[in-house]
Amino acid sequence: MKHIIITGDVTADWNIARIKKGKTGGQAWNAVDTSRACLQSGGAAMLSDLIEEIKSSKGMDIHLIKSELPSTPLLPNDHRVHHSYAIWEPSDKTDKDKDNLVWRVAEFIGLDSFCGGDTPDTCEITAPVENPETADIVIIDDAGLGFRDHQELWPKAIQKGKKPSWIIVKSASPVAEMKEGKIWHHIVKHHADRTIAVLTLTDLRRTSIHVSRELSWERMAQDLFWELTHNPCVSSLSECAYVIVSIGPEGALLLKKNKPEDWDCLLFFDPNYYEGTWAKPYPGMMIGYTVCLTASVVNELMKSSAPDLNAAICCGVNAMRNLQKEGFGPQKSNDKLTPPVFPLDLIASQIDNEENLSVVKVQNPVRNLDPLHLPIGYRSGTWTILDEMYDQPGVLGDEDKPSLETIAEQIVTDGYKSALKNVPLGIFNDFVTADRREIEGYQSISALIKQYVSEPKHRPLCLAVFGPPGAGKSFGVKQVARAIAKDKIVDITFNISQFGDSSELVGALHQVRDIGLAGKIPLVFWDEFDTGDKEWLRYFLSPMQDGEFQDGQVTHHIGKAVFVFAGGTASSITEFDKGRANTEFRNVKGPDFVSRLHGFLNIIGPNPLSTNGIPDSHYIIRRAILLRELLTRHAPKIVQREGKTDKVKIDPGVLHAFLCISEYKHGVRSIESIISSSLLNGKGYYERSCLPPEEQLNIHVNGREFLALVQAPVLKDELLEKLAASVHTVYRANVNSAKANEDYEGLKEDFKIENRQNVKDIVEKLRSIGYILYPARANQKSISLSKEEIEFLAEKEHWRWCLSKLSRGWVYNKVRDEEKLYHNCLLPWRVMSEEEWAGIEPWIAARMGRTELSKEEKDKDRIIVKNIPKFLSEAGYTVEKVKEVNLTTSKKPTEDKAKLQVEIKENPEQVTVIVQPK
Repeated sequence: MKHIIITGDVTADWNIARIKKGKTGGQAWNAVDTSRACLQSGGAAMLSDLIEEIKSSKGMDIHLIKSELPSTPLLPNDHRVHHSYAIWEPSDKTDKDKDNLVWRVAEFIGLDSFCGGDTPDTCEITAPVENPETADIVIIDDAGLGFRDHQELWPKAIQKGKKPSWIIVKSASPVAEMKEGKIWHHIVKHHADRTIAVLTLTDLRRTSIHVSRELSWERMAQDLFWELTHNPCVSSLSECAYVIVSIGPEGALLLKKNKPEDWDCLLFFDPNYYEGTWAKPYPGMMIGYTVCLTASVVNELMKSSAPDLNAAICCGVNAMRNLQKEGFGPQKSNDKLTPPVFPLDLIASQIDNEENLSVVKVQNPVRNLDPLHLPIGYRSGTWTILDEMYDQPGVLGDEDKPSLETIAEQIVTDGYKSALKNVPLGIFNDFVTADRREIEGYQSISALIKQYVSEPKHRPLCLAVFGPPGAGKSFGVKQVARAIAKDKIVDITFNISQFGDSSELVGALHQVRDIGLAGKIPLVFWDEFDTGDKEWLRYFLSPMQDGEFQDGQVTHHIGKAVFVFAGGTASSITEFDKGRANTEFRNVKGPDFVSRLHGFLNIIGPNPLSTNGIPDSHYIIRRAILLRELLTRHAPKIVQREGKTDKVKIDPGVLHAFLCISEYKHGVRSIESIISSSLLNGKGYYERSCLPPEEQLNIHVNGREFLALVQAPVLKDELLEKLAASVHTVYRANVNSAKANEDYEGLKEDFKIENRQNVKDIVEKLRSIGYILYPARANQKSISLSKEEIEFLAEKEHWRWCLSKLSRGWVYNKVRDEEKLYHNCLLPWRVMSEEEWAGIEPWIAARMGRTELSKEEKDKDRIIVKNIPKFLSEAGYTVEKVKEVNLTTSKKPTEDKAKLQVEIKENPEQVTVIVQPK
């Protein structure tokens, strides 16, 4: 039999239930409104009641020592406990189900810690009658109401005798008080290795920490990871075996300590929601979220001494959601008040049901880590969950993960909801994105508009939107506004480049003012505001700053409005803002204009956009979401219902071309134009013959490249094996090694993987030097690559091979050893400078040697690359050059920039690299 103690701060929760019937709005006494004060166990007593219900409903053999309210009747001024007050009102069960009502909190009134006395000390602090010196599990509900300060009330099981197996601390603000005499100080000092801390993100934010709100799951998770492990105000939490931070019904974060300065951090999240958004369809607030989560953890401990905390968190979130949905019970009739009561039986019955949450390991945000112990595949750029879920092109070649292109194809054919089940999404009305940069940008703009709409304002909210032509600058912002206040906001657009003089701006502002006078909020797009010499900037200064404009001798007030300045020439705020040092920009009042902006948004669009040298691999996902939407809109007949899914019927080659073309010349407009000019009238399938001819495609893309992509071979299954075998045949004919003595079928699987990855990269290699691949016709001869092209691709192939080896755990060693995963060819193509090494991901640099690759090994890559046209010709394909490319030596295995300084220490056996911040 397990012995469990539940103790801590106890409150008497007075649920003031109110049913409004009168029409006075509470401004005068009336006899028709109904109110009742209902007493409910709170704090440690509520947690005790729920755990008792779980134990009893499952018939567990457990001796439970629990906290309770005094057995004799309580009055609001009773000094034996603290008293908490909240007003409860019947709420619609959901925003769509208005026929059924449940009890939810309308207003938290506050806490009475004086209990009829003059000081908070008047209230007594209760504790269980039993206080044994031993227990298997100790549960402490520390609400900051005095229990943490009174050592005489603490369980003896944590002060003397045999230590408990587990201690669970449910903590409220102020959290992690490391002062002598506080219970948290005692627990961390004596029991950290067996302690599970459960707290809320809200209570953490009330401490001296900074965690972003409603930007992205990635930003929030990494903020939390850093604060818990490095902020001295709360870092004592990270000494515990586990820390669970509740993010409400949207998810949680779990921090697990492995050893000193080493933690695993898991994020549990619902990809369709962000903090504070799940409960919107269920009006009203709720009490008891953290009680549900803590009880779920205790439930796991009661079942097993080795708890599955992942399951506990998912079950706890499910319990929270059920609590929000069902409230404190139904209010069946407005004539007879049914008291609100915490639904113990409901939560106990749901405590083993897991919510289907996504789980991802959070990348440690601290960069100065030992590079030899960095996880394989660690990227020093912006961490994204999308990267964690799917294989990155040309980086790791992880065959266990689906590639981004595979996921992009599924997005188009099946929809983003089906394809991106475990990836956070930014959904703003009809606009959807899975790109972290776009999500954070739109979320920040959404927060500004949401706050502006909800508060009385007398001058416009001024935002700027930048992006390449055709990126969809206006569409996204309009969808954000409609998601916030669809019925309140009216959008209107003016193209500044078409204005003749300032009088036209005055006329436009009158139209804006008229919308406001009609009781709506105008969302005004000033398109191409940076046109010409930016001479229009000065005319906007007064409307932006004062909310006024001059028409003759009369001053007019604009009123509440959202101004969105959409750039026509600059693709980012950095490109637009020339700074005060630029005389021309200063002369046109550029700095004054920028100072009046409340926020900005950089739109990325469907084309790849490299940032600080880091390649943009997510463009294919952005394209897929756009393409699905445009096909649904402009070719509805190819969207057909299959079961519960709307399937887009499209030829795989056509889809491949749309997703992989190097550039759309006019952004989203080009995708839309290609679809509109395709012969799809009456068609239920987007086949190759529907496409416009090459000459028309050239308006929007490189037509030759597009059509070649349509016909490009799918390098998998039989074709992949055939080409992989051809690569090995060439290798055998030109290389003298043990591996060369084996035919392809006799190779070890690791070597077969290398050959397959070589083949899979052929199309990308050819594209990097301006070639396209397409089926050979009319006995076309195979072309020969130039010496410069061979050298360029040979180095590229070597770096690809290095990454493939490194990603499977190999490291450099002068002596090759296949069992130990040592390889003597994990060397750079040529000697590289310290500055060049500093630009390589630290996990890669730490596992590679430093001397130059030998000529003999380089020749192996040159031979393979030289024979690419021959391999393809044997498979029925040829290549053609469609554009000139500057063949600059790649110099490094990845484009990622790791701003680190590298020192080298070499011993006779192996190279070790020490990475330090500059």
